[in-house]
Amino acid sequence: MKLQDFLAQLEKENIEHTEHVCPAGTYEGQEGILTRNEHKEKRHFTYKGIEKGSKEDLMAMAKEEPPRVTHVTRIVGYFSQVQAWNKSKKGELKDRVKMEA
Repeated sequence: MKLQDFLAQLEKENIEHTEHVCPAGTYEGQEGILTRNEHKEKRHFTYKGIEKGSKEDLMAMAKEEPPRVTHVTRIVGYFSQVQAWNKSKKGELKDRVKMEA
């Protein structure tokens, strides 16, 4: 999808957006568009991702509701959300032996 078409669709759908440079995480330092939908959910869309994405997929992500249930686990002293893990880490979690106290 062309950037201008994406921006026009965000305007049409009344989704807040601004140009943005991602400060940390997977897209650290990459420029793009930061959206904030009616659920106050923020999404960072890189310019490259916008160009490659379809209108339907991009708008579905921009409007997406936050998950209602979160699986949190405590590994090596800190808590983290499992849905943010990569496929390998999720596999390791599945293979762990669970003990009852």
